[in-house]
Amino acid sequence: MAMKRLLGPVTAFFPTPCVLVVSGDMGLAHISMVAWAGVVNAEPPMLGISMRAQTHSYALIKRYGQFTVNIPHEGLVRQIDVCAMMAGITNDHFAHAELTKLPSKKVTPPIISEAIASLECEVRETHSLGSHTLVIGRIVEVHADERILDQQGGIVIDHLKPVVCCPAMREYRTVSERLESYGFSKGKAAD
Repeated sequence: MAMKRLLGPVTAFFPTPCVLVVSGDMGLAHISMVAWAGVVNAEPPMLGISMRAQTHSYALIKRYGQFTVNIPHEGLVRQIDVCAMMAGITNDHFAHAELTKLPSKKVTPPIISEAIASLECEVRETHSLGSHTLVIGRIVEVHADERILDQQGGIVIDHLKPVVCCPAMREYRTVSERLESYGFSKGKAAD
């Protein structure tokens, strides 16, 4: 049996999805790299992002009540890191990160053209947790690059090439190859 070492109460849940959250409007939009994000509800579809309340990006989310979550691919690792380092910068984040704004369909903040998928969200709830505030957003629209879709419109993870963040190690990583299909232990085949 492997021995385990006690680390204390730390955020050792890793890796985590690496997403680019956009707040504001087409005139002046802010981009934050968020490593603490995930699905929180199926019906209605909702996700949660956790960010520091002192940031300008969070102030814009509160002001507009909306944001977009953009899923970058591994070819955007430089842009991801630029967005992670832009805290406090109040000028044009898109120009600084060399990314392209596209208008959303149902919310005010734009989406990122280069992202492989973008989710438009309306704020449903916020919860101050201490160092961070959890923002729960209802997903009202999803944009997916045609290159990641199969013939039926389903997402092909091998084409997505998402990036994960390991905050404790201060690293970006790719997602590994498929190990098995969901339900394989019960003899269920993948669709």
